[in-house]
Amino acid sequence: MKHTSQSLQNILSHPNGDLGKILQAVKTIQTLNERLQNELPDNLRKHVQVTNLSQGKLFLEVSNSSVASKLHYFKSDLLHRLRKLPEFAHLKSSADIEYRIAQKAQATKVKQPEPSDFQLSLQASETLLSCIESTSDKKLKSSLKKFLKHYG
Repeated sequence: MKHTSQSLQNILSHPNGDLGKILQAVKTIQTLNERLQNELPDNLRKHVQVTNLSQGKLFLEVSNSSVASKLHYFKSDLLHRLRKLPEFAHLKSSADIEYRIAQKAQATKVKQPEPSDFQLSLQASETLLSCIESTSDKKLKSSLKKFLKHYG
């Protein structure tokens, strides 16, 4: 399998690549979330966020069951408010607004490899060196150099 090295700047700046698509999706979700936050009562704003808008449904994540209960009773009013905005005009009923309670992350200990356990391949080292040379961000460049020195 042949690998080609690309500069980090090229990967980050290519709008039609996979990373560009992911960044665009993140921006869309952020915009939708801002619109939603403007329509929520103050007591819910910190606890409700958009996770997706797909197939005619708005998917939300709420921080706990208490917020889920409050949102349940506010859904029809929220639908009425959101439908006035072009991004949400397609929502037909409160059934088009779905939400789930956020799962708290369980802390798990992951064994970190000892420095001697990990070594970059020659190709990975060369690719990283190419990224270091092509980036203008001083902090990133410094961090990558330290990483390469330690694991390269």
